[in-house]
Amino acid sequence: MSVQFWCPDAVRHRVPCPDCERARSEGRITPHGTCFYFCDGWEDRSDAPEFGLATANARSVLELLGFPQPPDHPTGELPAGRLADLRARVVRAMNADWSHLITEARRVPGGQAGTRFIRQGNLVQVVRMGAAEVHIAQTREQWERRLRQLDRLASWAQKHNHRLAWG
Repeated sequence: MSVQFWCPDAVRHRVPCPDCERARSEGRITPHGTCFYFCDGWEDRSDAPEFGLATANARSVLELLGFPQPPDHPTGELPAGRLADLRARVVRAMNADWSHLITEARRVPGGQAGTRFIRQGNLVQVVRMGAAEVHIAQTREQWERRLRQLDRLASWAQKHNHRLAWG
């Protein structure tokens, strides 16, 4: 799942789908003439600099900035009058010590699901296994990029007196 950050009040334009244009040029178009069965050949584009984050990343960024989120899916909205506060929080966060947020990539061994057969001569041993869990690294650069994206959107929204939303 992902969380989109955008300005709901920003002007939107209906433009031809760039994926459809690419699919046509590559000769991989659906029978009804689009890049994908659920595509209608058009895309809504905003004047605002929208962006999306994985749910876990969005939750982490918002909680770092002091916006607690519901346990299932981060959602929220800030009116134009609160965007200066958001931008101040971003500046404080960019200058804070977040060594506790920096993680190394690692692999966690699997649990108790699945099966593996180990043959030793005439003996076959059945071992229950689980899928390995992979934790992706969270570097300082990644955190800074996410905060800069949010600040760029908040700056645009503040300049145009629009609210900022996520969900």
